Amino acid sequence: MKHVVIAATPVPGHFNPMMAVAEHLAANGYRITVLTGEIYRDRVKAAGLGYVPLAGAANYDMRYQELHFPERSSIEPGLPQITYDMQRVFGDAIPEQYATLKRLVDVEDVDVVMADLLFMGIFPLLMASRAERPAVVSCGIVPFMCRNAAVSPFTGPDSSPEGLLRNAEHNAQIAAALQPATDYVSGRIEACCGRRLDTFLFDELYARPDLFLQFTTSAFEFPMRELPGNVVFVGPMIPKHDDEKTPPWIESLDPARPVVFVTQGTIANYDFNQLLQPALDGLAGEPVQVIATAGGGDASGVRVPANARLEDYLSYAAILPKTAVFVTNGGYNGVQMALRAGVPLVSAGASEDKPFVSARVAWSGCGIDLKTGTPTAEQIRDAVRTVLAESSYRQKAQAMSRAYEGWDALQNTLLAIEPLLEGGIAVEPEEMANA
Repeated sequence: MKHVVIAATPVPGHFNPMMAVAEHLAANGYRITVLTGEIYRDRVKAAGLGYVPLAGAANYDMRYQELHFPERSSIEPGLPQITYDMQRVFGDAIPEQYATLKRLVDVEDVDVVMADLLFMGIFPLLMASRAERPAVVSCGIVPFMCRNAAVSPFTGPDSSPEGLLRNAEHNAQIAAALQPATDYVSGRIEACCGRRLDTFLFDELYARPDLFLQFTTSAFEFPMRELPGNVVFVGPMIPKHDDEKTPPWIESLDPARPVVFVTQGTIANYDFNQLLQPALDGLAGEPVQVIATAGGGDASGVRVPANARLEDYLSYAAILPKTAVFVTNGGYNGVQMALRAGVPLVSAGASEDKPFVSARVAWSGCGIDLKTGTPTAEQIRDAVRTVLAESSYRQKAQAMSRAYEGWDALQNTLLAIEPLLEGGIAVEPEEMANA
């Protein structure tokens, strides 16, 4: 029986898609061992999968990020926070991740290691020759972050002669701005294996693994030139079911009034004045029904108007088919779930990968990017009004939904790694589309 190790950073947006892969591979006859934080021990074991815990700096619970990373909430969103995250949240985890992974690989017959993009403990393993290690697959649980000649990280895609020059300048700027992150991560890797990264960290994340699986389709990604040859789009990792509750009132929603679904995610929800409260305030006088979820955050101080409901958690699968507009902080998985359901968006994200997700929402025409993580009540109200009034947003979202049809990300992932399990090469990207 082929043995696949699934390595997942203990963060919901990283763990959940990797766990879906683990369960699918197990259902298809593979032996699975999951490496992740203690927070997910019970879930992994309940699925009947092997479990190896991460320890030390690799074992944290982002519900309590103020305990693990007390400085994080005070760091400016954008490049400063990305630098901090790459260094402290993900970089400091490398030694423990690698030590745990190496112990497993040394004592077990492991055929393939699959890790989420930011489980960088795979890097020291990748520094060894292919003959000395199992195949390593990285999974894209965020939009593409590597440099590309056709895309500016600040202004988006542009392949005109002028655009290519501007893109090159902007790509050089972002690599320079994030050089401290590259140097820091290189140092962590060097301490493990004696070797450093060869180039910009975000480029290495994509180019170095034997296979890179991007959890979306090309329809929701900027048009790019000459992607690394190991990159394969497998489709959005939309869960076939979720464990969140479906409240009894959901069937009593008024079909005559549009439903606006609001979320601030499950990680960046320590301050509901950033998005959730302004959304509730801005939509309080509107002829809509507002359904909001706190994502597990402390919502005890949130003011809820008469036309709104606030739940701790909600089943996206239950609420999205009834939703007219999705107001989000730009989480990659949530946005793709909305688009799979054909729901247009208003996106307001400034932390983690969320500005990059929001930029793709705007570029695709499926919604409005407010270009801030702290929108005003008026900005949210006006954006929701615009999305409701202008049919093009829903039409584009429905077109994106159709583009997602036929993509079975779990099965495509299985098809993509099978050649590696047999000692071959990965499937070509064009062979994967709608497999």
